[in-house]
Amino acid sequence: MRSKIVFRGQSEKNLKEVFEDFITSQTARGISDITIRSYRQHLHSISKHLDIETPFDELTKRQLEEMILSMRANGLAHNSIATYVRMLHTFFNWCNREGLTTLNIENIREKETIKETYSDEELELLLKRPGKKADFSEFRSWVIVNFFMNCGCRAATVETFRTVMLT
Repeated sequence: MRSKIVFRGQSEKNLKEVFEDFITSQTARGISDITIRSYRQHLHSISKHLDIETPFDELTKRQLEEMILSMRANGLAHNSIATYVRMLHTFFNWCNREGLTTLNIENIREKETIKETYSDEELELLLKRPGKKADFSEFRSWVIVNFFMNCGCRAATVETFRTVMLT
């Protein structure tokens, strides 16, 4: 059975245009600028595997499944695909609430990835205080590494802190 969008008054719009309506709605709801930027970036990545100029009323579940297959065939990581699908799931949920579609896409479970950790020797090198003749960038890097090790925050937090401190 072919799932097709049930269209109500927007038959002229393509997927990209309906997505812009979604962005407008989310912005009006107070969704953060970072999330909105992320949605736009995800749509750009998705557009490499799904024609976002497709008329919205012609989009099918089969096309969404082929998009996922295309992503896999092009070597995208499982968790990247899961992130894109999660964003589309949010988009289609909004479309459903707005009465634009009955189409949806199920989230893909992310795979737990175990990242390689530093050896004790590598950690000792990272945590060793630079000598008195070290340049600023070496000392700054040492401070950042120690900051990460002591509080466990993410790189984005350090970047935000750095940006605030420089303004």
